[in-house]
Amino acid sequence: GGGGGGVQIVLLDHGLYTELGEPERLRMCRLYHAVASRDPAKVLAASEEMGVPASLRWVLPQMMARQTSNATPHHAGAAAGSGDAGGDAGG
Repeated sequence: GGGGGGVQIVLLDHGLYTELGEPERLRMCRLYHAVASRDPAKVLAASEEMGVPASLRWVLPQMMARQTSNATPHHAGAAAGSGDAGGDAGG
């Protein structure tokens, strides 16, 4: 790791890419815009539109923008201990 403050090029190979049709592309654009804007209502609307299961919608902002939230997993309900979930949720 150089320390001169220069540019570092990083290649991320995700594999399994596919072309999106225009409707799918627009849905993805709405989701990314909602996450970047930190607008939970729009993230929810976009993820619902994309068919993301309710049990996974709460995690989208954290996954896509490294944001934290006060959201709790859909399945947590009565089984949740303290409201301050670490990474130790039983799945």
